[in-house]
Amino acid sequence: MADRLRVNLGEIFKILGSPETDAEVERVTRQVEQRVAAQGLQARVDLKKGPKRMRGAVIAGYEDGATAENTRQALLRSLDGVQ
Repeated sequence: MADRLRVNLGEIFKILGSPETDAEVERVTRQVEQRVAAQGLQARVDLKKGPKRMRGAVIAGYEDGATAENTRQALLRSLDGVQ
């Protein structure tokens, strides 16, 4: 007999909108930004708190000579080491 999984969306939305989750999203986003900068790339952080969740983004590749591939590789390397 197969087990059934019941997802409690109300609780998931509470977690996504909690101050603790917001702080964790910001912490990880800033850590990625620092790792990108350590590789010599210029990066910007965009954090936005919406009504249901927090969003964090690291945008890199502002330096002269930046290519999409180099920027992508640097961002992926930065994500690999985040804890």
